[in-house]
Amino acid sequence: MRKFLCAIAVILAACVLTACSTQDPAPIQQYTLDELLSIAHERRISIPRVDRNRLTELAADRAPNTLDLTPLLNPSSQRHTISADAAAEDAVLFLETLRQLYGLYTYFGGDEVFMPMLDNVLAHLAAVDEITVSQLRSMLFREVSLVVIDNHFWFDTTLPINVSANFFTTDARFSRDAYGFWCKESGLLVSEIAGHDKQRLMRLSMDEYGNIFYSPIVYLMESRASYVIDITFEDGGNSQLTLYRFRDSDPVLRPPLGLEFIDNIPVVSITSMGWAHPTSDSYEDASTFVGFATKLRERDEPAIIIDVRGNRGGNGALSTQWLYELTGELVPKSYAALSTFTYAELMQAVSDDPIQMYNHLRFGGFVAFDDNHSTCPLPQTDTLVPNERLIIMLVDRHTTSAGEGFVDNMFNMENTLVIGQNTRGMLAGSGAFNFVGLNLPNSGINVRFGRTANIHPEGHFAEGVGFAPDVWVHGDALIAALGLIDNNRDD
Repeated sequence: MRKFLCAIAVILAACVLTACSTQDPAPIQQYTLDELLSIAHERRISIPRVDRNRLTELAADRAPNTLDLTPLLNPSSQRHTISADAAAEDAVLFLETLRQLYGLYTYFGGDEVFMPMLDNVLAHLAAVDEITVSQLRSMLFREVSLVVIDNHFWFDTTLPINVSANFFTTDARFSRDAYGFWCKESGLLVSEIAGHDKQRLMRLSMDEYGNIFYSPIVYLMESRASYVIDITFEDGGNSQLTLYRFRDSDPVLRPPLGLEFIDNIPVVSITSMGWAHPTSDSYEDASTFVGFATKLRERDEPAIIIDVRGNRGGNGALSTQWLYELTGELVPKSYAALSTFTYAELMQAVSDDPIQMYNHLRFGGFVAFDDNHSTCPLPQTDTLVPNERLIIMLVDRHTTSAGEGFVDNMFNMENTLVIGQNTRGMLAGSGAFNFVGLNLPNSGINVRFGRTANIHPEGHFAEGVGFAPDVWVHGDALIAALGLIDNNRDD
């Protein structure tokens, strides 16, 4: 694979920054596919590994599971108003349930952080005789949202945090060389961008036509429509550039599951990581999906496109199973999973279905950690899983949870490229078979959270922000991927 050329000029339309001129564009020199893969390879081998000692620290302070969950699993109709004493009982039970079962309890600070949260609620309740259920829900929601950043944590139908959106512009495109970032049309070198590290702000990007460039991209809360950055150039000039929310692709328009060949390139699409065992409602789709991998392995195409835009998650082991069927290799993920499920509980949960047990043990990889936890083993080496065939994965803001786990598999393989937008950012905890759904007995408030904490390498993933692609796509990522492959075919 050819190494990335340090000095590179890029294509494109006129830069509309006020400091840029309107002179004719310089000759185009494009990245080759090999150069893009080399950049992606360097990124992958630089991802740090999670220290297993971190798991030991998180496991050390968790309370053993002594709760009888049976009363909390029964449906309970919500009341309008309850006594303060009844509300306090629900609050105490809620906190104790988190202490014993919530996978991320110690990750977010354990008793030192959560107990003051409970004290705040009880202090408020001590000053009243009764409270509406809506008020109690809002109170618990407010306290939890100050502590928990976990998109698998729900109160009834409400998440405790918002999700950031991607802000970008089509009005200015930049090239990069050893000196820094240049406005393509004027040749002006960027000196600084107020309030931002320009190395992190400028992202390798492409459009649907295969033009490759650098573009400023920021992640902000979804509620705003635009964001302005101030750029200073080396010649002393200044300019403001307005970034707008990235246009989301529409998952409704995408088939839920499919394999098609476009210009002889196989394109696999999947919008739900279903459960590949006979007791599941999604068994047929999951089995069909695994069958796609078998078919592609036998055909041995040199390139595959996997479209997980709009993938809403499901079974985190399915992507590993699919890649094993395709390559014969067990491809790990970058994060380490620590669950409040004991190994005995895990075995009990899957004991009625040998296929499910096989999939969880072989592809999910959970093993005993201590008396109170099970864990998914960390990758054993710092090398990437060998892979000769090119895999391009398409991602967007609707790629969620186990869909993001599939993306993380790509970061542990050779010869892969992830393009599109940042993913959803819903992988700090887990749901699926170890998801807890409880009904607080007095108020009827439903609380749902996962029993697994996913400990990610520092800087690799952030809840609410997601995984960043190797290359941003301004437009339709499928068209861009097909063009990228076509432009780099051997004659």
